[in-house]
Amino acid sequence: RQLRLAMDLGLNVPRTLVSQQPQEVRAFCADLGGAVVAKKLSVGHGLNTASIIVTGNDLACDSSICVCPAIYQELIHSQRHLRVNCFGSDVHAFVIQSEDFDWRLNLNVRFNPFKLDGQVTEKLIAMLGACHLEMGIFDMVLLPNDEIVWLELNPQGQFLFCEALSGSDLIGPFTDFLAGPAYQ
Repeated sequence: RQLRLAMDLGLNVPRTLVSQQPQEVRAFCADLGGAVVAKKLSVGHGLNTASIIVTGNDLACDSSICVCPAIYQELIHSQRHLRVNCFGSDVHAFVIQSEDFDWRLNLNVRFNPFKLDGQVTEKLIAMLGACHLEMGIFDMVLLPNDEIVWLELNPQGQFLFCEALSGSDLIGPFTDFLAGPAYQ
């Protein structure tokens, strides 16, 4: 549903397959040059949620693909990742400078506040509304030409590390977001 909403709203979305069918997954990987991003659909308690890059060699075992439904996505190379925290219509975006594919595995990276384009902000807020969410954390990447590619919406994404790594205040805006309905 997220992918369809993002596309319907005009966000740039990488080619994506959600599957556990070995032939589909291998064909998708081959169509995209032999390497794709794999994200588990769910993880057990205490397990890593990292996205990984897989190649055709990693997809040799049918049973491994069959027992692990996953999201397979076009690999977008970028050294600028965006973490966008939406508390209702109050949006706080950060650009993360990292050469690592999955910057979450190395938090010794630069986090800086980032000013999103007004149209992108409106689309993200519209997506929250369409998903019946009051808040959400978006992951996106910024291409060298400054084009934004949407990756996913985390309904309960973590955000306080953005405050710690950037020096920006997020507790205040989040507290205002939580308390807001009490004052209406």
